[in-house]
Order: sequence, then C-alpha cells, then structure tokens
Amino acid sequence: MRRPIAIAVLVAFAGVAGLAAQHAPQRIEFSEFQKLYAEKKVLVVDVRDEASFAGGHIPGAINIPLGTEDRRIEPLKTEKRLIVTYCA
Repeated sequence: MRRPIAIAVLVAFAGVAGLAAQHAPQRIEFSEFQKLYAEKKVLVVDVRDEASFAGGHIPGAINIPLGTEDRRIEPLKTEKRLIVTYCA
C-alpha cells in the first residue's frame, strides 16, 4: 500500500540567497497548491534525497536534494512559474 505524500509547500527556494532575497518563502494551503498545479503555474521541487524521490514523487517534480541546491540552482533563476518545494 502506498502512503500518501505529505506536503509542506513553500513558495521560493529558501536555501538560495539570490532567490530568497527576491521573494521571502511562504506557506500556501494545499488547496491553493492543487489549483496552481492543475493550471501548470508551478514548478515543483522535491528536496528529499534521490532514493526517496525515485521511490515516488509528484508527477512533473524535479529533484534537488537539500544540501545540493548551490550546485543545481542555476536553471531556477530564470523560472517564470512559482517555485514550490516539498518533502514528505
């Protein structure tokens, strides 16, 4: 039986000084996330380790494990959609 993914939704990527300086991270309600996700207005970033991501994730999410964001953040700097991070 698969367990549901618990989501703590944060807007922006708090660990990245350049992005965090522009937009302070904030929580949004899950219902708001669902709406934005359905409208394809968010980029979902899973911050769990690679093995956890491989075991299941939100469809379309990208994986940037905590501690690796400094090396993998460059493409997010030009992202136009809202960036939503989550972990389970």
